[in-house]
Amino acid sequence: MTALPYRVEKPWGHELIWARMIERPMSQGAAFHIEPKVIHQFEAVVPTDLLEASTPEIDDVVRLKDRYGRV
Repeated sequence: MTALPYRVEKPWGHELIWARMIERPMSQGAAFHIEPKVIHQFEAVVPTDLLEASTPEIDDVVRLKDRYGRV
């Protein structure tokens, strides 16, 4: 696996890739653990209820993008 960031040559120059997208299909009742400080995003392709549980330390949450107006 290539270390981040990595360089991708383009006809107009190059791009630096700073992240990897991982697709993980999940089924009903499935659980997934995300290590602390890992930037992550969930996207559902069908109507879905997602429960996110966290540790009591709420001061370490940084929302990069949030459609519900939370900060």
